[in-house]
Amino acid sequence: MYQGDAGSSPAPSPEVTDPAEPGNNNKEATMREIIIDGITYVPKTPEGSYYIVRTASAGVFAGYIKEHNGQEVKLTEARRLWHWKGAASLSQLSVDGVSCPKECKFPCEVPDVTLYGVIEMLPCSDRLSSQSRRCRYGLRK
Repeated sequence: MYQGDAGSSPAPSPEVTDPAEPGNNNKEATMREIIIDGITYVPKTPEGSYYIVRTASAGVFAGYIKEHNGQEVKLTEARRLWHWKGAASLSQLSVDGVSCPKECKFPCEVPDVTLYGVIEMLPCSDRLSSQSRRCRYGLRK
């Protein structure tokens, strides 16, 4: 509750818009937004961010999120994380990257991939994004 000076007007309440509401002219909007004092705020989404995505049966991938809908994720510039050394878990991999990039197997990048049965999504540091491009492709010799 607003506790302003006696006789002052109450604080403005935020205006919430929903793109699905009839009469909303913003046809491009795909999420809820809130307007406070004329400034529009929207929730941060993973779209466009580099993530590690683990699926129930297809393995682990890293790439930029293009779309996310429930357990379906579309990635761009994606590669499968087949084998890594120098991180104890996917969580550590997403934060610290790997300490032994030459001993990892992150095969070639594919332009797009759609993953089903997603069970984990971890935002990645810039370090992993750049390391994944330097890791050895394919099988070790």
